[in-house]
Amino acid sequence: NYGFIASRKTVKTLSDEKGIIKDMGSQSDPLYIITYTAHNTSLFPYNLPNHFQVDGKRIVFSGNIKEMHLMEDEHGVYFEISRINSFP
Repeated sequence: NYGFIASRKTVKTLSDEKGIIKDMGSQSDPLYIITYTAHNTSLFPYNLPNHFQVDGKRIVFSGNIKEMHLMEDEHGVYFEISRINSFP
């Protein structure tokens, strides 16, 4: 239901950044963000692959920060993942 993010303007591109997956939802309704450790920012990826939907998973990722409108208050900055890998 967040597919509309793909059509938003890209405001910044990130490449090979480190982060940690966090589940901000409930057991019945999980909601995953990426804690972007370098900038102490939360990213809200609309296209996080299922096998990365694990609370506490450490990742290296690349992608696009997307435009947000003034009244949008989500769990993090809209983000489109272009590449993601685990790291120990």
